[in-house]
Amino acid sequence: MRALRPLMLIGVPVLVIAGALIFWLQGGRFATTENAFVKADIAQIASEVPGRIVAVRVRDHAVVAAGDVLVQLDPEPYRLALARAVAEVDSARAAVEQSRSARRPNPKPREPGRSDGRRPSATRARAMFPPPLRLAPERSR
Repeated sequence: MRALRPLMLIGVPVLVIAGALIFWLQGGRFATTENAFVKADIAQIASEVPGRIVAVRVRDHAVVAAGDVLVQLDPEPYRLALARAVAEVDSARAAVEQSRSARRPNPKPREPGRSDGRRPSATRARAMFPPPLRLAPERSR
């Protein structure tokens, strides 16, 4: 046991120093990212409207400015919603027009013999309605 004592007094510290040297050489001097976290100006974005993404216009870590198009959404659901809304507006306008026409008073009755509702001219009236028969006064006999 006495023979192991000098070996342990020198060997254990040498092994500890060798392990620390290996650890120091393998890591600690260079920045690495094991969890892909980098401290930089990166912002998360979110769309204001839901939709299926058709195209992505930027790459990861690209510099973008305000107003740049980042993604393109599928426009078809929005076209269908617009067409449905336009159809509902047209239907509502037709219903309003129908209720307005139902509220209007009936037009004046048309004169007989005229399809446009105007009064017949005097000539036409004479032709349509002959003058009444006049009886001659009685003569005394």
